[in-house]
Amino acid sequence: MFRRDALSSVASNEPYFLLALNSQLYIKRSIQLTHSLSACTLFNLSATDKLKKSEQRYII
Repeated sequence: MFRRDALSSVASNEPYFLLALNSQLYIKRSIQLTHSLSACTLFNLSATDKLKKSEQRYII
């Protein structure tokens, strides 16, 4: 009988269950971290663009 973890696609009686589960968690965290860093970078770029536009008004 195969039992599956509720949050995982890995069967708990597979020989490499813990390795596979840890790999899935690592990938999930990496994706979440990358996504949050991308959002932060986009926010910073937006703020930088606004600053450059405001500086241009004073230069002209």
